[in-house]
Amino acid sequence: MTPDYYHYWGKAQPNVHLSDSPYHLLVYHSLDVAAVAHYLLHDYAPIMHDLSGYLEIPKPELRQLLCFLIGLHDLGKFASSFQGLYQPDYDAFLTKVDRSIYAYDKRHDALGWCFYQNAFINGYLCDIDMDTRTKRQVKTGLSILFNCVLGHHGKPIQLEDKPVDAKDPLAVGVKYQHEIDPKDLQVANQWIDDLKSLFAIELPVELLSDKDWHTRVKHISWQLSGVTMLADWLGSDTAYFTYQHQVMPLADYWQMTLDIAKRCVDDKGLATTLSPIPFSSVQNSFGFSPSPLQAWAESVTIHNYPQLFVLEDVTGSGKTEAALTLAHRLMGMGEVDGFYFGLPTTATSNAMFERIEKFMPTLYGKSDKQPSLILAHGSKNMNATFRELINNANSNYSSIGHSKNTSREATGDEISSQCHAWFASSNKRALLANIGVGTIDQALLAALPKKHQPLRLLGLHHKVLIFDEVHSADSYMFELLKSLLQVHLHQGGHAILLTATLSLDKREALAKLWLGLEAPSYVKTVTPNVTQSTHFPLATHITMTPDTDTDTVVETPITSPERVSRKLKVDFLHQSSDVIDYLVKASQNHQCAVWVRNTVTDAIDAYDELLNAGVAAENLLLFHSRFALADRSRIESTVLDWFGKHSTPAKRAGKILIATQVFQESLDADADIMVSDLCPIDYLIQRAGRLHRHKRDISGQRITDSHTRVESRPPPVLTVLAPKFSTEPSANWYSELFPKSQYVYRHLGQLWLTMRILQQQGYLDLPKDARLLIESVYAAEAQLQIPDALLADSKADMSQQKRKQHSAKDALIDWEKGYCEKSQARWFGSESAINSEANTRFQEIPTCEVVILRTEQSDDHNQIGFYADVSEFQLELSTVKIGESMADKLTEVPSQFAKQIMMLKERYRGLEYKRLWLADADDKFTYDKEKGLVEINSMT
Repeated sequence: MTPDYYHYWGKAQPNVHLSDSPYHLLVYHSLDVAAVAHYLLHDYAPIMHDLSGYLEIPKPELRQLLCFLIGLHDLGKFASSFQGLYQPDYDAFLTKVDRSIYAYDKRHDALGWCFYQNAFINGYLCDIDMDTRTKRQVKTGLSILFNCVLGHHGKPIQLEDKPVDAKDPLAVGVKYQHEIDPKDLQVANQWIDDLKSLFAIELPVELLSDKDWHTRVKHISWQLSGVTMLADWLGSDTAYFTYQHQVMPLADYWQMTLDIAKRCVDDKGLATTLSPIPFSSVQNSFGFSPSPLQAWAESVTIHNYPQLFVLEDVTGSGKTEAALTLAHRLMGMGEVDGFYFGLPTTATSNAMFERIEKFMPTLYGKSDKQPSLILAHGSKNMNATFRELINNANSNYSSIGHSKNTSREATGDEISSQCHAWFASSNKRALLANIGVGTIDQALLAALPKKHQPLRLLGLHHKVLIFDEVHSADSYMFELLKSLLQVHLHQGGHAILLTATLSLDKREALAKLWLGLEAPSYVKTVTPNVTQSTHFPLATHITMTPDTDTDTVVETPITSPERVSRKLKVDFLHQSSDVIDYLVKASQNHQCAVWVRNTVTDAIDAYDELLNAGVAAENLLLFHSRFALADRSRIESTVLDWFGKHSTPAKRAGKILIATQVFQESLDADADIMVSDLCPIDYLIQRAGRLHRHKRDISGQRITDSHTRVESRPPPVLTVLAPKFSTEPSANWYSELFPKSQYVYRHLGQLWLTMRILQQQGYLDLPKDARLLIESVYAAEAQLQIPDALLADSKADMSQQKRKQHSAKDALIDWEKGYCEKSQARWFGSESAINSEANTRFQEIPTCEVVILRTEQSDDHNQIGFYADVSEFQLELSTVKIGESMADKLTEVPSQFAKQIMMLKERYRGLEYKRLWLADADDKFTYDKEKGLVEINSMT
């Protein structure tokens, strides 16, 4: 007799003729997913090695157990309330459901929990002839596991458990229990029983009843849920797993789908580990002699315990190559399979992607099957190099059978191309690639209660995390970083952090975190420091090891290369009009100059003032965040053309750039003259890094042979626009000169301390004085010396930083709870303001994306279109991000264009979540390609 469970569907394609398999039987889809898991969890997979060792279950038994559990991931689909969603009239095989009885909005993951509860109570999962205490403990262990596999749609199951029988503590119901048909329960139990027989499963009752084992299962539950999600994604790919509605024995189908699953997993490169070329030296890898930091990276002793490397050195010292050297060596030892390189911005991510793409042959050489290299951020598809990689993949994808009826013979290159295309289709998948480059945000999302968070965490497993410019993380992002490092450490991972201006207290916090010495917030006692060195540059190597003979913290002083050692004189100006005169004179002397301002409004004002002072428009450029992406990209190209490494004397002569913080974050620019508004010392050092960045002669021609020619421009001077220094400043000491900047840099004490140390030193002597400069502003002792008049604003900012920390901690996942709804009170779907957008960046001022529209003349009436008149990425290139308060002041698109707006929203997915603004129809604001989005009354 055919088991009743064959009459339940798991995947459906409505309106498809019956002969084309309009649905896939539920038990077959379940086996498809289990078969994928079978190959993801092969004996040599790092994840299998870790799970088996940690759970104390031999690999063969564990593989069968996990495949059995993952085969039950869609258990809730046996509910008639789900089956009622698809009831073809012409099909006589499927179970018929009276649709009027069932609600169709119930999640099948929670319905699956009902079936699991019933199966346990009725002895279908294990023998329940045991005492109540043991039975309860076994059920606790099973519940942890079933939370992982049933909650496979991106978030834990949302349950409302409560006893339904006070006399039986094991009889637990959920909110959907009354909607379960008793016949469906019988069928689900029959499926569980037959699946146990197919996989020859005997549940490890002794382990399931062990409380210590429960704790360990919670620790690995994040990886198990990630494997389930990945297996479900792959097992749902109809390019491999064609719909099957004809009944065949489970054992026969299992053998058939195993072959398909192997091909699917192999094609994605998820079942094999590609070994790199053995590392030999920096010279062989990069073609030049190592800097001191790189020499340390190629010779430092590397352990097989989780390691944290903190590399502190000035910009241009070769930190990137040092990090890649460490990553290469770790890969060669088999400690990791790849790396994820996270950077602070999309622009820096794009630049690093170009470098890593060129580094890949050095890392892997040339072979038939190349590893996957993926760019991961929201605008990745606009990167030309990445787009070319994926376009090549897409052109090959059809040739390898992206059709369920096509032969799947393929070349190694074609398979590799498809691999790239699959990883690139989602930032969540991107982290699963062998090598990933992107924003740090993509990795930090693994620590937040966002959809498919376990899949991101799985992608980071057995990789080394490399994060650049960690000093730029504010108190909110730093908490997220610590949480991610904590869980990565417990995955047995390694991390490399690169920085130029990290404070001692942050380095100490990272070291204690890695060594498990970070005290809970409620503990008031201060533990002794584990880091001691105040040298800069410095390489700190921290190893989490139970071996007491192995050094846990090793701090190695480093010498910076002479080429990056710089001594910049610091001068001050106290009126913006003086800066205007200074820049005009520099332009007349054929020098190129940059003025970095703290706010967009101040930058626009300076731009107007320089035009009024007689600077030719063709010699003047404005660069800030309030430009549409089309213009921002154009301006970035112009900045590099005028100020970049390869700029020529003719292009540089007389040019002036007025910019905000966007200039210091990403561009490899080189100015003859630099002016900066007063800002905290670390930002000032970052800005100064663009002053005389490359050696040039008096004409501005770059010097490429440093052995025969030396810098011949006048000695560099960093000019700072600042109020006059006073040991007893007034409360409006800063705001009188910078009425708008005071809302950007609110800790006036840090600004005063910055100016004080600059006055005392007179120079930025880097790297010699880097530690002195940073600690003179950020050390606790320095904070005690802030003048009384500035304390109120400084304390207000410190309170805000504390609020950021608390906000981050409130948004983070509690790893100890395991993968379940209790691990975070507000899993992403909540209406709560703080967690409905569990962001990687703290937004003091809420922002929104505005899409700029323009009118186009047609024969009979006005049409509207995107601002960017280009063939590709019109929507993206027409978008600007501004504060919500400013966006609220923009005039709404006139109602006469309502139909056209509706058509645009239908055509462009996601447009309904952005603000649309027709610049031509606004009488308060306008958009100018040279000035960006501005108020009309400021267009002088």
